[in-house]
Amino acid sequence: MFDLQDSGYNLIKRFLVEGELAWENIINPKYPDLGIIGVRFLPAEYYETLVDVKSGLPVGIVFDVDNFSKDIR
Repeated sequence: MFDLQDSGYNLIKRFLVEGELAWENIINPKYPDLGIIGVRFLPAEYYETLVDVKSGLPVGIVFDVDNFSKDIR
């Protein structure tokens, strides 16, 4: 799904520059048993990592859909 042969270099370069990478897992709501059918890259400037205050471990991300949709138009 990641097509590392063609895009691996760019993903590693982006990771080295930004320090993190995130993807959205795409699942068909009609056929959830198929599992993940695709992935979509999430640009780092549109999300924040949620961290558990007590443990300091990451628990998820919050994605800014409004600004992302404005910028891609």
